[in-house]
Amino acid sequence: MAATYFRSYAASDIEGYVAAFRRDGFVVIDDVLTSDECIASCAEIWDYLERDGKVHRDDAASWGNDSWPREVCRNGGFVGRFPFWKRMKKLEPTFLNKQPQSWRNRQNEVVYTAFANILEADQLWVSIDRYGVMRPGKVAHELLESAVEATEPNKNLDWTTKDEWLHWDLSPFHFGTSAAGFLPNEELGHVREQYGGVRVQGLIALRDCPDHEHSYGSLPEVAARNFIEVPQDDPMRREITRVPMKAGSLLIWN
Repeated sequence: MAATYFRSYAASDIEGYVAAFRRDGFVVIDDVLTSDECIASCAEIWDYLERDGKVHRDDAASWGNDSWPREVCRNGGFVGRFPFWKRMKKLEPTFLNKQPQSWRNRQNEVVYTAFANILEADQLWVSIDRYGVMRPGKVAHELLESAVEATEPNKNLDWTTKDEWLHWDLSPFHFGTSAAGFLPNEELGHVREQYGGVRVQGLIALRDCPDHEHSYGSLPEVAARNFIEVPQDDPMRREITRVPMKAGSLLIWN
């Protein structure tokens, strides 16, 4: 089956990707990392996963729930700690922000230029990054089929992830902070004034994420609307657009 990917733009096509972001609220930009940089980034992720000596990158049988790092399971695939400002202000070290390729990715000139063009600003506030890791369910299924005791469900091989996680990272009380600051604030006008303009998030695909695998989901043009929770029966869910991406490409969303 031939893989298909979401429409993307060359890093040199500034007019094209800025217009796409303003129209849809998200955009994919190609080849911000080289193949070697993607490989180095993946190697650092494995270094993190293997740090306790239980997981081995070349042995899928060691990827079970009994040996997979617990904090990764709890965070739904996120590797690293939530990058809120108090932690960043203290420059609190984490495993990820001590890894050299992680820092190179954050300081990558192509990545910086893309964000600068989207935000129309040269001086950017940025966060300490995290990685996202999901174990392939196909591998778990193959391991389960080959297991001798296949009479009962094997929780160790239950690698199922959420079908989707449609949420907003903006406070509904004052539209002035991210999910780390969801408390009400009496000075709403002041908070909004301080908050300023557009805030964005982004991710870089380190492996190909084609259309038949899990991928980022977004709602086109929804960046123009206010904060809203999306119930399971909301018609808005029919607008969800999957964004399959090639390795090395950057997704930026409002």
